[in-house]
Amino acid sequence: MPENTAESIRELIRQNRLSAALKSLASALPGEHQDEVTLLQTRLNKLERAENLRTLSYDNISIERNSLVDAALQLCRSIGLEPPAVAPPVAVPHTGEQNGPVVPLSILSAEGSTKILFVAANPDDASRLQTDREHRLLKAQLERGRARDRFEFLQPQLAVTITELIRAMNGKPNIVHFSGHGGTEGIYITTEDNQAQLMPLAALQRLFKSLSGTVRVVVLNACYSAEQARVISQYGMYVVGNNLPISDPAAISFSEGFYNGLGEGKNFEEACNDAMMVVLTRNPAAADIIEAWKDGQKLEI
Repeated sequence: MPENTAESIRELIRQNRLSAALKSLASALPGEHQDEVTLLQTRLNKLERAENLRTLSYDNISIERNSLVDAALQLCRSIGLEPPAVAPPVAVPHTGEQNGPVVPLSILSAEGSTKILFVAANPDDASRLQTDREHRLLKAQLERGRARDRFEFLQPQLAVTITELIRAMNGKPNIVHFSGHGGTEGIYITTEDNQAQLMPLAALQRLFKSLSGTVRVVVLNACYSAEQARVISQYGMYVVGNNLPISDPAAISFSEGFYNGLGEGKNFEEACNDAMMVVLTRNPAAADIIEAWKDGQKLEI
């Protein structure tokens, strides 16, 4: 069986071509698993009919589609259709030197508290997310840690517009956490009347380029945010993103584990390791969706 089968299926899912992905999966599956993929195809056909007839709400359509994606990815993993392992890239320090030991970027601020800015968008014309619950849980996890006094939460922005986002960044946060919807072209914030507003990659680049040296970590807890994470990471930041749709429970699980690690004073890689243990336990199908980037290079987490 070709080594790149799983990656080709994942790429079809990234392109929102779920029907083609399931056909490829059916071709790759041994006979004893055909019934499972047939069931997924039947569910997808019913979903597409419901979309055409408008018999389901946007929220229910989104939930079912994400469930199908999770099930297809889990089926890939359960039968060993994994992409080939890739050796972790070697990070390059920002000192300009090409040799010598690499010193990980510290998350903690050398002067005063490390500032955390939680930014969320939950537009009325998109599927509802538990952004307020995510904020509450990650804050609680960090505040239980032994290093909690070294962090400071800035005023959260729970229905952020572009002008509010720019204003919030004037607080010079060291960690920026975005919770909301994403797409292949950018992330979705809100308009003044709480409708979805695309913030394209070009705007994100301008935003984080101006904060290079101040922002150390960015968490883009949104669907299809891996490419944005890669680009932003080129400004010397650790950035977390997702290469496919991710469910609310999985996104929140990552946040809980990550901020639990930060609260104990762990570095980025250690906090990510804690986060992935939580995800693998509660939401194993999402484990391959979450990516971390630094200096334009994907990290092994």
